[in-house]
Amino acid sequence: AALHSGFATILQDKVTILAEVIEWGDEIDEARAEAAKQRAEDRLRSNQEAVDMARAEAALLRALARIKTKNS
Repeated sequence: AALHSGFATILQDKVTILAEVIEWGDEIDEARAEAAKQRAEDRLRSNQEAVDMARAEAALLRALARIKTKNS
């Protein structure tokens, strides 16, 4: 699963997930995640003053997590 804004504890016999958002692989639209990744990368490369870099970095990390989850 792609876990956003939370954490997971994995023990030998138990997994605990506390999250605001979690997405399972079958819920993820890979084309949409790839498009989001491209948009975030474009924003980060633009170096425009109006771009919120922290927000663009967070969007890129979310997209990468979705892509990795979908391909796992």
